[in-house]
Amino acid sequence: MALNRQQILDAQDLKTVDVDVPEWGGPVRIREFSGKDRDAFLTAAHKRRDKGVIELTALLVALAIVDDDGEEMFTEADIQTLNTKSAHALVRLEEEIRKLNRMNEEEAEKNSDPGQTG
Repeated sequence: MALNRQQILDAQDLKTVDVDVPEWGGPVRIREFSGKDRDAFLTAAHKRRDKGVIELTALLVALAIVDDDGEEMFTEADIQTLNTKSAHALVRLEEEIRKLNRMNEEEAEKNSDPGQTG
């Protein structure tokens, strides 16, 4: 029998994964994005691109890292500071976030390119 509306809405379907970040001294918890979160990332990436500020890796990391309760740890104000952290750590986290969320770099670049047409 197929799931009903309420079963779908009640499903706890967002995963979290702990990623070891030795540069920072231990593991970091990242989360799978909801549809709303994914759209927020693509929208924020587009807006930042319009301002000439890329920082896509730091933006992605800021949106995905959560505490033990699943609550976001960083805000938009933290992105520049996060971007000063180890590139190895940021890239490792970016790769794991993209894998968890089934995203690829081309998709983010395409959706954040203000010069793109049709």
